[in-house]
Amino acid sequence: VYLIVTKTLAPQETMTQLGQGMVLGVQTLKIEALGGIIAGIVAAKCTDRFYKLQLPLAFAFFSGKKSVPIISFALMIPIGLVIPFFWGIITKVLISGSVIFMNKYVGPGIYVALNRLLIPFGLHHVLS
Repeated sequence: VYLIVTKTLAPQETMTQLGQGMVLGVQTLKIEALGGIIAGIVAAKCTDRFYKLQLPLAFAFFSGKKSVPIISFALMIPIGLVIPFFWGIITKVLISGSVIFMNKYVGPGIYVALNRLLIPFGLHHVLS
């Protein structure tokens, strides 16, 4: 619905270049890893805050750790409604940055520099 309302629905041929894809036959934004990171952060924060939650006797079955997935689900609904407004901007920045990294002179230089900077931390394998 967001892509139709904002008139950013991409044709089938250019979907991947514009950060869109098909999920269960529905064209949508491809948030992929960032979506998982956001969901993990929300779940961790909910666990830290609500794992000892005590509810009234009628809802006592859902007290404690059982309340965390319910609250996480409820919090992810508004987050999921807000993300598309910012994801278009993030996608455009990533796509414009890929032009720099795909340059045959600048790209390898950036790779080598980042690789050398990450060696002291043992994270140089992240780029490979």
